[in-house]
Amino acid sequence: GTDRHDRIQKTIMSMESMGKDCKWLNVADYIKDHPELDLDVISQNGNETHCHSKKYNLSFLCDGLIIYKGHLYILEIKTEGLSKWLGRNCPSEYHENQVTCYSLCFNIRDILFVYENRDNCVKKAFIYEVTEDRIESVKKLISDCNGYVDRGCTPPKTTVKYNCTYCDYKQYCKQDK
Repeated sequence: GTDRHDRIQKTIMSMESMGKDCKWLNVADYIKDHPELDLDVISQNGNETHCHSKKYNLSFLCDGLIIYKGHLYILEIKTEGLSKWLGRNCPSEYHENQVTCYSLCFNIRDILFVYENRDNCVKKAFIYEVTEDRIESVKKLISDCNGYVDRGCTPPKTTVKYNCTYCDYKQYCKQDK
């Protein structure tokens, strides 16, 4: 996944020099130029930028920001296997929640998703506009999560096991039986 992200990002970065109406923005520079966002750059690894929002207590990796045909987008790159990719006709709801968090932090409502099939590197792209309803829903979710942190207790267990795969706190769920 990391290699594919890097190759896609480098291709997008070169589009402007090939005469395409697409400009890559350095995320760290964008954050520095927009102090009202209240974002910190934790690190940059290749073209991904590790960001932290003090306002929402969120840490995330931003794949990129681009201006495509005069419009500003958050770039989100996803790789997936053939069977999932073949059925992909829109962003997954899980990914919509993820980019809504990014949207809140950057105050950018438009997302450009690039889904790549890991088996053959074929891509599908989707433009997604974050709605006010989703923003309010995600703000509530963030508030609920921060409330559990503030109270020092574990939230109710999820039935969606995918959420547990990369969770730094799954050890606490096991202790909290």
